[in-house]
Amino acid sequence: MPTLPKPLKLPWIPDKGFSSMKKSDFDYNQRTWRKVSKAYLAQHPLCVECESKGLIVASCVTDHAVPISKGGDPWDQANYQALCRRCHAKKTGSDVKKI
Repeated sequence: MPTLPKPLKLPWIPDKGFSSMKKSDFDYNQRTWRKVSKAYLAQHPLCVECESKGLIVASCVTDHAVPISKGGDPWDQANYQALCRRCHAKKTGSDVKKI
């Protein structure tokens, strides 16, 4: 029976990604987190980063200011911040680069 050839590892592409990130045991898909996040976003409807720049943008992500992988408490509301998708992607990208 013929087999498919193995995919080539291209040497110019770095071997980084989500698999190399430090993983925490926190499950963002659990019911409790979804409820807490939804309630937090209801109380904080605007993106904190955009608001500091004078923009009015709706928040849609509850972000941990100190990432859980760096010792942030996942249930401490003082560690939460409401962000829009764009600001959350920027912050998460910079956090991944620092790891």
